[in-house]
Amino acid sequence: MTESFDTKWDEIYDNGKQLNEFPFTDLVSFYYNEFRGNSSKLNILEVGCGAGNNLGFLAKLGHNVYGVDGSEKAIEFAKKKFCENNISGNFIVNEFTKLPYDKNYFDLIINRAAICHTDITNASIALQECNRVIKNTGIFYSTFFTNFNTFKANKIDFGFYDSFQEGFHNIGALKFYNIFEVTKLFEKNNFNNTNLYLNEKIDMIGIPTKINSEWIIHSKKNK
Repeated sequence: MTESFDTKWDEIYDNGKQLNEFPFTDLVSFYYNEFRGNSSKLNILEVGCGAGNNLGFLAKLGHNVYGVDGSEKAIEFAKKKFCENNISGNFIVNEFTKLPYDKNYFDLIINRAAICHTDITNASIALQECNRVIKNTGIFYSTFFTNFNTFKANKIDFGFYDSFQEGFHNIGALKFYNIFEVTKLFEKNNFNNTNLYLNEKIDMIGIPTKINSEWIIHSKKNK
């Protein structure tokens, strides 16, 4: 089992890389489809929140947002951006494998591929923790990189790579999941997947063909 946080991310953020400004469109679409007409203030957690770009629009809608990241640099940036935009958020530096929250607290948990940045053992522990802190009625929104991606990198273990030369840039280690691994990961940790999508972008002009691919998963806690 590797360390659950890849320290390379502090270097990446310190160099001004991966500090995203805007929320990911697939997450925005998911939120409006799932919570359209909702008037309640939700407790929302993002594991691997980075610069807080996904939580910003949710905070502006009046929700209680919480961001966890292993990188001090990312959390510093997220706090600064929220302060500049006069919005409230709760950000802490912490491992995903030991979340400092009470049981059954969150209405929505977001994992925008953050759990891919460790090995499958730590990923399983992180999902156990997400299951603990999510409400019985809550929704877990996740993306995981698939085994269909094209790239060139150093192999650490089955589906687990670092030192990318092609396909991914300004990034640490990554675990790529096949359909059997990702479904087993959720089942093992007491989640029921209500939706499982394959989302791909295929460059049909470049030679060789380049594929960027992820699983998008909506799940709920098994009662």
